[in-house]
Amino acid sequence: MSKFLMLDGYSLPGFGLMVQGALQIKNEDLSGETSSTSTVNKGVKPKTFTVSLRVKYDDAADLKQLTAKAEARDFGDRMRVYACVNDTVNAMGVRQVQFTERFAVNESDGPRCWDVSFTLREFQSRPEMVEQRESAAKSVTQSSAGKAVAADAGVLEDVRETAEAVAEPLTALERLLQAVDAALGGSDASGEGA
Repeated sequence: MSKFLMLDGYSLPGFGLMVQGALQIKNEDLSGETSSTSTVNKGVKPKTFTVSLRVKYDDAADLKQLTAKAEARDFGDRMRVYACVNDTVNAMGVRQVQFTERFAVNESDGPRCWDVSFTLREFQSRPEMVEQRESAAKSVTQSSAGKAVAADAGVLEDVRETAEAVAEPLTALERLLQAVDAALGGSDASGEGA
């Protein structure tokens, strides 16, 4: 039984706090009609935590504040991410969580209080971060099979002139070979194709 749970420094109100963690591993059965036990792993889903506690009727303001935390949004209208401090949550390797699915408040049969329960989901799980890194690596190595785009003739002329300006003077042998090439019709003296 966890003694406390803090979200960004906010300590959950009430008493009787209980936190249950769950790790879902997705597998698909490959046996078909056989008795094989073969499966394929479909990934590890983010960990979830079911939290339950009680808040006294006299502490209605505390319940209102907890409800506001559950409804809070970040930039881009996404559910707010909280840094979480709790023995069970942290023991399962989770540091950040979001409220997810159901937030329930019921009147208690016993003492004058509300039974509150909700689910927190791990934010950016390790398997998710690994998948993101792998995806980023694949996108860097991908290439396009598109058509080449023809450059503007003026741009090509500017590039040729710049290359000629920085080119070293031709040696006697290079000038001779260039003249022979021009005589045979391979290219003119400027080096451009015929």
